[in-house]
Amino acid sequence: MLQENTFKELLLPIAAYYRQEVSPPILKIYFRHLSENLTEAEFREAVEKMVIQCPARMGLPSPEQIVEIIVGSRSAMAL
Repeated sequence: MLQENTFKELLLPIAAYYRQEVSPPILKIYFRHLSENLTEAEFREAVEKMVIQCPARMGLPSPEQIVEIIVGSRSAMAL
């Protein structure tokens, strides 16, 4: 399970990298979705891959896009 302190420790610097300020209500939405779908180890891996795969000019990926980095898209899983 993803711990909130680990989530904030990793997501806030990443949001700064993407030049995006994340308000507390949006942080809660990110945390809820990511903690329901990723373990702490998976989230750490997703953050690393996010920096590699998602250009900064595109902005901070959505919670669903972050999950898809690890588990794949829902359509790909359906196939």
